[in-house]
Amino acid sequence: MKLILTVMALSVASCAAPNIPDGFQVLGDRVPEEAGALPIPEGFTEHRPEINEVAPAWTEDEIDRGYVTFTANWMEKIYPRTVPGRTQIGADLAAFCSRGEYEPVTFSVHALRDLQAIQVTVGDLRSDAGRVIRRSDLDVRSVRCWRRRVWKNPPVSQYEIRPWFLEKRDALDVPAGRSQRFWITVRVPENAKAGTYRGQISVHEAAGGVTKLSLAIEVLPITLKAPPTRHGMYYHMFDESTPRPHAPYSADYLAKEVVNMREHGMNTVAVMLYPATPGRVEDGQVKYDLDPVAPFVRSCLASGLGPGIWNLTVDEFLPAYKGPKSLGANIRGFVDSFRARGWPAPVVSFGDESDATDHFQTVRSLGLIKGAVPEATTITTIVFPKNSEMFEPHLDIRAFSSYLDQGGADRTRRAGRQLWMYSGPSEGPRKANRFYRGLWAAALGLDGVLDWVYFTVKAHDRLYDDLAGPGRPNHRGWVLPSKGGPIPTLSWEATREGIDDGKYFHTLERLIEEARGVDEASVTAAARRGKGLLERLYSSVDAAPFGDRYPMHRTCDEMSYESFDAFRYEVAQHIIDLQKKLGTRTR
Repeated sequence: MKLILTVMALSVASCAAPNIPDGFQVLGDRVPEEAGALPIPEGFTEHRPEINEVAPAWTEDEIDRGYVTFTANWMEKIYPRTVPGRTQIGADLAAFCSRGEYEPVTFSVHALRDLQAIQVTVGDLRSDAGRVIRRSDLDVRSVRCWRRRVWKNPPVSQYEIRPWFLEKRDALDVPAGRSQRFWITVRVPENAKAGTYRGQISVHEAAGGVTKLSLAIEVLPITLKAPPTRHGMYYHMFDESTPRPHAPYSADYLAKEVVNMREHGMNTVAVMLYPATPGRVEDGQVKYDLDPVAPFVRSCLASGLGPGIWNLTVDEFLPAYKGPKSLGANIRGFVDSFRARGWPAPVVSFGDESDATDHFQTVRSLGLIKGAVPEATTITTIVFPKNSEMFEPHLDIRAFSSYLDQGGADRTRRAGRQLWMYSGPSEGPRKANRFYRGLWAAALGLDGVLDWVYFTVKAHDRLYDDLAGPGRPNHRGWVLPSKGGPIPTLSWEATREGIDDGKYFHTLERLIEEARGVDEASVTAAARRGKGLLERLYSSVDAAPFGDRYPMHRTCDEMSYESFDAFRYEVAQHIIDLQKKLGTRTR
């Protein structure tokens, strides 16, 4: 028997595509059907997380209907085995957003019997003033659970059935005793008027009548300002499988991924694997044919990701001129080849975590790079904050791992270097991904935030099988590829929410700065209150050196799911208050 999800919102492939937000149009719908029948390799056992599996006393109406609907914070994992508590059942859905913001709302269906012909519909949202958020501004998906390898050191042969990615599906089987989550992303238009927009989600089942859930979206009178922080992902233009390089993804597919990154808050990209760029020497100068990467770079420039950060360590992808002073000459040629096409110069990435191995080669190479390309901005990764000074004097961006603490941040600031991180909480824990990109980044004043890796797979012939091969997981990443475009994961959505948290902080900071030039008691008092809130939030972040937990996780682990929206809403109220007092409210 099948659970059928019918969405009264236009699909990505709809003929009315101009009315659909870019962030929805570029997404794929689902993985191939055969991917759901992958065999479990011999020797693997299932790890079952501890969750609530004790059912409350069902009412007669619920038994007659054959299912219940329930809600939980979107950062909380809902497994097929999850059974709702009584207080979660039947709750309506609500969220708040600024103009131009994406925001998730979720609910789940728990089957009391095998369900048949369930249909879920969502209509337009309307305010009391008669204004509308169209159905096309809502994207409805279902959470797909997938076998993910349990990553431990040393490796173990265990897997977990984990809620992982978001599909658009016409039909789903939901057996008795199982739960299925639905995920609605609302994208508020930039020109939306403030107010509460209401609509209904209707759940139909042939033998169980209709269940209606109210959906209320409060649109705040705020247009968020993006901070100068650079947010990006490490990116592979093809997989890291062997043999390589195999054919890169098509230019059209790469363009969709660029838009997907932009619509999730990214404004840079760190390119690690890319097609070979043939080099030659003309008149004593190295020149590179950038045609293999040109479509991708053009997409990045058009989408506001800039020329990007390029890994120039691996000769395999940047065939090297082998003459005297070859490293400096090659990177000079690579940068000049960008400029010859009218592109801005890329950031030069060299070395990787060499403070934990042999850093001398990286130090020497950075010197050669700066000698040949003094204007280049250089970046390398540093595992341990105690090694923050190890790559002087030719390193512009110090990118730290999750070990980064306040001491490493302070030393980097005093040295006049840019402070970045390259390693967050991985693609698993949603709360930590939101915290990393939002409150943590703001409290430490990070100039840049990266994560490994947008998507990569080791065994390309088993693209959707995370249990393929020995040792570590086959998959890494925040999306899953499909024929129609990238399919988002729950952690990818959490990353966007963290970046949005940072926008709320920065918008308030900008208003506080504006208030300094206004000699009016009410404005000064409002700015003082806003500043006090930000200081309280930032000081709550414990960035002491590593102990039993990474510094980044120490504060996050103690925060509740609900606390994130609570502080965001409080920040929003201070923004609105200051806007009114400064007379800058957009009408």
